[in-house]
Parts: sequence; structure tokens; C-alpha cells
Amino acid sequence: MRINSFIETGKFYKGNLHLHTTKSDGALSPEDTVAAYKEKGYDFLSITDHRIWNSDTSYGGDDMLIIPGTEIDGSFVKEFCGKENWACHHLVVIDPGEGFEGVPFEHEQRFESANDPDGKKVYSNLMDIIKGRRAIAIYCHPGWSRVELEDMLPLDGCFSLELYNNGCYFEGNCADALNYWDSLLRRGIKVFGVAVDDNHPVYTIGGGWVCVKAASLSQKDVISSLLSGSFYASTGPEIYDFYVENGVAHLECSPCRKIHFAQYNMPGKSSWNENGSLITKGEYKLRENQFQYVRVECEDEFGKRAWTNPIILK
Repeated sequence: MRINSFIETGKFYKGNLHLHTTKSDGALSPEDTVAAYKEKGYDFLSITDHRIWNSDTSYGGDDMLIIPGTEIDGSFVKEFCGKENWACHHLVVIDPGEGFEGVPFEHEQRFESANDPDGKKVYSNLMDIIKGRRAIAIYCHPGWSRVELEDMLPLDGCFSLELYNNGCYFEGNCADALNYWDSLLRRGIKVFGVAVDDNHPVYTIGGGWVCVKAASLSQKDVISSLLSGSFYASTGPEIYDFYVENGVAHLECSPCRKIHFAQYNMPGKSSWNENGSLITKGEYKLRENQFQYVRVECEDEFGKRAWTNPIILK
């Protein structure tokens, strides 16, 4: 039996699901932002300015899919060592389009911060904003937000988590969320992983993206593949295939120096060539009754990384 990470037929499309323009605190206008991404070969974007909904898909022209969206937030207080400390929840919210239940948000509809001293209440307040709406959510930059895993559990209402946030890399080196991701997965919480720019200054454009294998470059097909996990996240490498067959996990990718298979509860496996030559394939024989999931991280010769979504095994 073969378990595929990607749909069998279709094409990979490159996109960014978290970005900002001058509509909130980004450096470029929506038009110039879209142009910058077109130059870098992107196929789709969601314009997610802070607390203001964008439904204007005309920014993309004829060759760029724009998915409506926004970023909403709320702050709370945590106590450490007898002192009160700031933390927050941020969610990127995007419109999955026609065929999904709920009432769409209106263009340029505005939102208030869902602040509360209690972090659980903040998360509940954010979910209340999208309740009954035609919307799906991504949990943003937990490292930058200074949340603990307990603050995120059970992460109801989010289909994915930001594994890598390029803006947060430049702002305090808190881009990664891999430990959060594995902690959620091994608790049986199925959540996919995305890489994003979250660009504010121009130099953060093009540092993290998703490649979605979809039947076509349409909102319907891209969203369908996002919700089924038919995509990978990247800061550089390309992933062509990832699957499990006859108890063995297989990966095919662009030339990389290392391929890491990660799972729970065993320590996994890393593949590389001792002479430093690059590899494009890796495989890992799974041990029976040991795995809840398996995922892969690739690292290219420049240290750039890409991540598959997990294949759930039991």
C-alpha cells in the first residue's frame, strides 16, 4: 500500500499566505507588493494586512491568484518568576471560497484586537471572530509570540501552523516552530506546516513559501490541496515526491546535502554523503508499531530548508 503526501495529478504552484502592504504596516503598496512577488516567480498570494480584510483579487492581474485574507490578533499576560510577561496569539485568516459554508467577510472590513489577560480567552475571542464565517485559519509565529505549547492546545480551528516565518527570522531570530509542531503532532493534533514571509520591510520578501500541488491555479483547487496537505513548505529546496510504501518512507528532492526523516517516538534518520556531494533521494525503513507519523526536512548546500507535511501512520 502506498500513502502519498501529494495528490497524484496536478502541478506545483508557489505561494505566500502571510504578507503585509501599506494597507497596514508593510513597506510597499498592494500593487508593488504583488509585482515584487511576480518577479520572484510566485503563482498565488494572500494579502493579510493587520485587522483589515482584503477581497480585492484584481491586484493579481491575469497571472497571479489572490486569495482574500487578513491577520487578526490578541494579547495576554503570562507569569514567569513572579513577573508578568507579554504574549499573544496571531492568526492568518483566509477565504476558502465558494462551496464552503459561512458568510464571507466584506472588503476592508476591520477588526479589533481580541485582548484579554487570559490566553485561552484570547484564542476563544479570535475563534469567535471567524465563527460562522467563510474562513480558515493559520496559527502564526509562536516563537515570536512568546507562547508556550499549553497556550496553543488544542489548536482547534487552525488547519496549519507557521513552521518558518521570514520576518521573524530578521526580527529576533525566532522564525522556527518545529518543536511546537512535533509536540502537537505527537499529541494526535493533525496540523500542517507552512513557511511564510510575513513581510514588512522589502528585504523580507521571498524568504519562505509553500509549494502546493493542485489540479489548477484556482482558489478552489489551491484551497483543496492546502486543506488536504498536498503541499510543502520551503526556504529554498524543492520537493518532488514524498510517500510511504511497504513500510518505507521515500523522498525525492532538488540537490541537497542532507535529508532528515523525523517521526515519533524513535529518533529518525539523517542521510548525507561523507564526501560532501549532494543527494536527491532518501529513504527510511519504518519500524512497526513505533510511529504515529513521519515527516522530512531537507537542507541544501546553502543551509536553506524545506519541510514535507507529515504522513500520519496511526
